[in-house]
Amino acid sequence: RPLEKFLQHEDSHFRKEAALAPGNIGAPACVPPMLRALADTDQYVRNYAMMGINRAITADRGTPEFLDAVFSALTELLSRDEDASQLLLKIDPDRAVPILLSPEHFTTENKRLHDILRALNRGGHKVPHNLLLPLLATQKPLINAFPHYRIYNEALIAYAKNPDAATEAALRAELQSPNQSVQLAAAEALAILAGVGKANTFVFEAVARRGFDKLTTPQQHYYAVLMY
Repeated sequence: RPLEKFLQHEDSHFRKEAALAPGNIGAPACVPPMLRALADTDQYVRNYAMMGINRAITADRGTPEFLDAVFSALTELLSRDEDASQLLLKIDPDRAVPILLSPEHFTTENKRLHDILRALNRGGHKVPHNLLLPLLATQKPLINAFPHYRIYNEALIAYAKNPDAATEAALRAELQSPNQSVQLAAAEALAILAGVGKANTFVFEAVARRGFDKLTTPQQHYYAVLMY
């Protein structure tokens, strides 16, 4: 309760630090100050509030009452703040996924669509083809503009995580994209399609198991360049 008054401080930097604590505690009494922090006009205050909530979840400290209350508030931030979608998935993925894929939020009109795609990708949630394929088609001609290239890149990753017969050819074609970030996303997507989620982890584990001399030539090249 003593913390709540600090979230009304005129200095946003002060409010930012005050917003971290109630989320980190994650108790029912923290709901009113957290709702105030999540509705703050300053983005840093909102981000610090979400950082605190994430700490409570990581420490298994947030109570069901607290998390349910902030869940509703976080849905209001899906078009404003990059961490909102990831945090919703941490709180309740079964409840969050339909919201993230809803027409209200899964639209190019949402300037944080790339964050929604990234959160779904990182959480291992598949994007249905009826949403994904039209998105790829509309964003491809726009890859030289922000945020379209970020949307397209995350959509390529999503395509690798929910592939069809055309996925590999489509990803390989993007290795020749005029946009370098698209090339990189396509390469990452091809690795995912091949069952290699993180190439560095894969190669380091192979070195530990078999030694450098037993790696394939591409694996040796990867390891050598990385170490260099």
